[in-house]
Amino acid sequence: MEDDWSGLMSSFDQTMQTIKNIYQQTNKAKISIMGFDDHLNLTCENMNPDSITKPSYTGGGTDFDNPFNKTVELARRYINNSTVVFIFMTDGQASYPTKGINDLK
Repeated sequence: MEDDWSGLMSSFDQTMQTIKNIYQQTNKAKISIMGFDDHLNLTCENMNPDSITKPSYTGGGTDFDNPFNKTVELARRYINNSTVVFIFMTDGQASYPTKGINDLK
């Protein structure tokens, strides 16, 4: 599991660097991060990319329902202010969330 998390954090770093580059060029990037296993933890909401720290690993049974529901809530809250992009990063230990993805459409 530690190798999965290390790989995930490497992807997180690369993604954040891309977002920071966009922010430096346009000043139009805000980040919300939620960690989730069997519980949802909204780490930050609508923050500048420069103030973001890496999420921590808690482990546990991944449940996509709560994060997908929170995603819909955040999209509705911020869609009028900016382009909303969601990036879901997972350790790959959960089953494919067919229902949650269909609910996002």
